[in-house]
Amino acid sequence: MQRFVLAASAALLLNACGSETSGKFETVDGDEINYSVETDGSNTTSVTSVTGRDGTMTMRSGTDAALSLPAGFTLYPGATLLSNTAINTNDNKGAFVIMESGDAPEKLLSFYRKQALSAGVKFEMELITEDGLTISGRSKGGTIFSFTANAEGGETNAQLTLSQSIE
Repeated sequence: MQRFVLAASAALLLNACGSETSGKFETVDGDEINYSVETDGSNTTSVTSVTGRDGTMTMRSGTDAALSLPAGFTLYPGATLLSNTAINTNDNKGAFVIMESGDAPEKLLSFYRKQALSAGVKFEMELITEDGLTISGRSKGGTIFSFTANAEGGETNAQLTLSQSIE
């Protein structure tokens, strides 16, 4: 999946620079990657498709992209969604969500810790500092979870990253 995300990022960068909305390029490993990028009329949502030897990855990203979290995970109540990226590959689906809340980082942590535990996630890392925190882990069923929250100017900025194997 990492190879797909890097290829999709390259395709988005090419598109942002005013390049073609579709094309192909070769990776340093000699793999040929085909890509296409579509944006909505207001450029608030883009859909990037990347096809290579590992299959196809589709990434829907933007402020107006539909929120698509794995079962059991929801947006923190009252949080403002700042950015949302949904990633689907042949064998995984994932989400990267950036949000903002007036609540303290610890409240958001408690909310997402409960959801992760309900999904069978066993925590592998916890880092708590004066201004923020990060927790991450994975489940036996293939869910990978990461949550980071930082206090800044009376607001909490948070990132939720989820990946789930498709069975």
